[in-house]
Amino acid sequence: MTEPKDVIVKNRKLSDILEDHKLWLNTKGKEGKKADLSGETLENINLSGVDLSEANLSNATLKNINWNEADLSRADLSKATILGINWKLLYRHNGINLEGAIGNLPKGHVYKKEVDNGNPYNKVGRPI
Repeated sequence: MTEPKDVIVKNRKLSDILEDHKLWLNTKGKEGKKADLSGETLENINLSGVDLSEANLSNATLKNINWNEADLSRADLSKATILGINWKLLYRHNGINLEGAIGNLPKGHVYKKEVDNGNPYNKVGRPI
């Protein structure tokens, strides 16, 4: 597995993008920058323990990522291709947007196309 410091995404080290995202989360958007990994191909990367809540991973290809104890809550993975992920190892993935995503998706969820109550993070239904 490759470490984030050794991966270049959008002309930046992935580790720097993750640090900016962490600051963005901790300051409620006042500092740092929300992670935008949309359209990127991430493969064989160790993202264990990383907080990517609310990150934009739409249209990304995610293959064999170590998500152990990672937080993807309210992240946008719409139209992403997701391969080799063990959803049980994630710390959180509530409110994740998987509309149009393909690959191995979590079982027991219903993915809705409509937006509930005007909240764009409610596109994913709860287990029923």
